[in-house]
Amino acid sequence: MDRDGEYFAALGLRLYRQLRHDIINQLQVIAGMIQLRKEEKALEHIWQVSDALNRESQITRIKGEGVALVLLTLLRTLPQKGVSFSWAVDTDLADYQGSFWELGMYLYRLVSFFQEKAVGRGELSLEFSEKEKGYLLVLKWQGPAVPELVEALRAYPPPSAGRLLAVETKDGKIEVSCLLAKG
Repeated sequence: MDRDGEYFAALGLRLYRQLRHDIINQLQVIAGMIQLRKEEKALEHIWQVSDALNRESQITRIKGEGVALVLLTLLRTLPQKGVSFSWAVDTDLADYQGSFWELGMYLYRLVSFFQEKAVGRGELSLEFSEKEKGYLLVLKWQGPAVPELVEALRAYPPPSAGRLLAVETKDGKIEVSCLLAKG
């Protein structure tokens, strides 16, 4: 197995462990509610958990397993690090020309880069949308950051089947836009 394969295998195992922990925790919460005879609250909690899992399952519709694995991992791990994470994926990336594993690594490294350079808590949002000439990836960071972050991000290389469009600051946010080739 190559380094990327080992990396994604380890990432998948971490995701599984986190998901298992979260599910056991939710079951314990529900069991506690039932023991306290709060069946309505337990049922409400079950629906909330179910809705959250259904929303997460939208990520698995992405054709590239590497990208889906990274997004699911970020969704599970960033809140524990004090980073709120939101996402909107309006495409399955079916016609992406590049390597999904490379794109997944790019996303993971980019988010890790934000975490390394940023100080304190923050909000991160990620959007994938399909455009006529490719797929648009937009990553937005809102939170404390060191001044050299924007320049460092401009020098950060996009995936080989992608082109960095812009790294800019708007209203206290840092936004990275990248166009990914399709065809």
